[in-house]
Amino acid sequence: MSRDTGIADRLRAAGLRVVEVAGWQTRGSADFNPRGSVDHHTASGPAGNSPSLGVVISGRSDLPGPLCNVLQARDNTLYVVAAGRANHAGAGGWQGLSGNSTVYGIERENVGTPAEPWRPDQTFVAAAAHAALIRGCARPDAGLVCRHQEWAPTRKVDTHSIDGPAFRGLVNAALHPPAPAPPPAKPTTAIDEDDDDMVMIQTPGRPEVFATNFVTKSWIRSGDIIQFHQQLGALGGKNVGPFNVPASVLDTIPTVA
Repeated sequence: MSRDTGIADRLRAAGLRVVEVAGWQTRGSADFNPRGSVDHHTASGPAGNSPSLGVVISGRSDLPGPLCNVLQARDNTLYVVAAGRANHAGAGGWQGLSGNSTVYGIERENVGTPAEPWRPDQTFVAAAAHAALIRGCARPDAGLVCRHQEWAPTRKVDTHSIDGPAFRGLVNAALHPPAPAPPPAKPTTAIDEDDDDMVMIQTPGRPEVFATNFVTKSWIRSGDIIQFHQQLGALGGKNVGPFNVPASVLDTIPTVA
């Protein structure tokens, strides 16, 4: 159990905009072994981008800070507040988790009612931020991310208007992005600028080798005459010229457009 000082780096690696609040690496109890994360709203006033920043750092008269690990401002800037256990979830639980030491906490600036609807970009950023947080767990699991209302249904409503299962779907998508498509395969080609020379080309994923002499300007399937080329010195795909192949050999090889 210890503070998680990798939070800011993981958020940045997810492509998110991050501000590190001074002292965050040592803020919060070191009695911290998170396996999930809880989504909150601040229920703050409607003015300002991050009016709750001071409160989530220092706490309230009835609850000492820090009150979250990360504060999401209205413009989606993520303020990293604490590396250790924060006082945010309280009594309750989710999927076998209980106690603030088991969960990260994100507070999102919002008045706390449908009077301030969530913009889609805010929800996507929140999902990506939760995914980045739980990447610090031994077994990251989007199913262990919940709304505070799901953690404490009889006393909390946050995050208002958010569907829990749909939100976890976004977190899971951020945890497991699709692999990038491989670049289109390009033929491996050996070319000599001498028009009398031979060029061999092999397309990735196909066993055939094709050749042309740039005189007939046509490609021939040369798999049957590779030994002949090698005898002329065309080892390792090197060029050889002039490309003189007996007509009796060419007649047996289909022309390829």
